[in-house]
Amino acid sequence: MMTTKAWLRALGPSAAGLALLATTPLHAEEQDEALASASTSDEWRPHADVEIDPLAYAFGGHSVHMGIGYGKLRVDLGAFALDNPGFLEPTNGLQTSTSGFGLKLQYFPFQEQKGAFIGVQSELVSTLIESERSNAAHRDRGLTAGLLVGWRFPIVAGLYVTPWVLLNYDIDAEDVELDGLRHEGSGLNPPVPLVHIGYSFL
Repeated sequence: MMTTKAWLRALGPSAAGLALLATTPLHAEEQDEALASASTSDEWRPHADVEIDPLAYAFGGHSVHMGIGYGKLRVDLGAFALDNPGFLEPTNGLQTSTSGFGLKLQYFPFQEQKGAFIGVQSELVSTLIESERSNAAHRDRGLTAGLLVGWRFPIVAGLYVTPWVLLNYDIDAEDVELDGLRHEGSGLNPPVPLVHIGYSFL
């Protein structure tokens, strides 16, 4: 026959904690705290959130991201669009606007859905390149892959802000020429600093 210690070993740490509570005299508040600790110490909670990128709206576009997390992992599905500002255009006389959909996988190594995180992402991107000299235009569609690193700062009551940096690679970038002006497709883009504002529901 199994001894009491053997049974507790087989049932695991949570059951052992509950059994210890049953045999140890505690005040009511202490018992409540101990029960909560025994029942949740080994469990991860689900998370859900929504984020926006305010810069996308400032540049005449939109950015909405829905996140689902479990423990220290988070999956993000997003849609975005913006008109690239003139000071960021690599070629004078050409104007570009970008839209697309993306998927991110993030990992928070230190806390659940808080603090530092690293991740990967991929996007389906449509870029419209227009000449300012005529009606000439070209639409380029492609796939990107990127690495990201950032930090989630909780503010209050589920609200948080997330500054992060993206290193992105255009997998099938191509050069485009309009009215004698050349828009060069870039494989590896420079690191881009971004800020998201979000709200966590769980």
